[in-house]
Amino acid sequence: MSATKWNVERNLRAGMVLLPAGMCVLYFGQALAEALAFFLLGAIYGALLYRVVNLSQRAFMVMGAPAFLLILGSLILLQQDVGIPAAGPWILGFIAGGIMGGYVWLGPRAGAEFRRKNPRRRNAEGSYPGGWQPAAVNAVSALLLLGLGTALFLLASPTIGVGACLVGGVLAGCALMRWPKTPEQRFLASLALPVLFLVLLLAGQTVFGLVFGFGVSAGVLIGGRFWTGPRFGEPRPPMSGQGPRRQKKRRPNPRPEAAKKAGKTAAR
Repeated sequence: MSATKWNVERNLRAGMVLLPAGMCVLYFGQALAEALAFFLLGAIYGALLYRVVNLSQRAFMVMGAPAFLLILGSLILLQQDVGIPAAGPWILGFIAGGIMGGYVWLGPRAGAEFRRKNPRRRNAEGSYPGGWQPAAVNAVSALLLLGLGTALFLLASPTIGVGACLVGGVLAGCALMRWPKTPEQRFLASLALPVLFLVLLLAGQTVFGLVFGFGVSAGVLIGGRFWTGPRFGEPRPPMSGQGPRRQKKRRPNPRPEAAKKAGKTAAR
């Protein structure tokens, strides 16, 4: 790909970043300071998600759609209670930040999709290797989710029931990553938690459901990884993304008869 095409793609990505920013100023100009604050938070979240958090596949999945929807629901509640634009600017900021973090902006690959130079690959046992980097990504993500759940608990209605939902969600998420031993058990356990979350929302207990969701998401990250010992940072089975071990296939000898004759000749 030529340098000119790269520059064209970079300018196109820059325009896609400026478009949400312009929409934020246009639609939320009556409270521009508050809107820009939430736009900036969303942009930081999106950029870190596609540039840093994607080092861990599990953290990327949890902090993607599930955490995005939980944060969006919390911002909608905040917007209804306080009356400031929060959800809309945050979504626009997330779009802009995701584009900024998902592409290269400098150097010969400007405009191309961001890819890691040394991606994590499966080891001989079929699991992903550990280390301090994936452990740090999962730990910080879990702390962020716990912090958001605790903040919602304190700001909304700090009751025993809401606190129990947060603690119960963390325990349920940890149990989901450690207890199931068969695919059927994993499927049923994975299905039960979203159903419970939807039941809380449909029953009108929005705060309970959101706090429970934050707890489950944090518990998945905490319980799904080894935090001590020689396997520090590795994903914990049974949900460790393990695949079949690669075995080298022996190539068939195209001329078996010729090989046998050569062996007999050498023996003589």
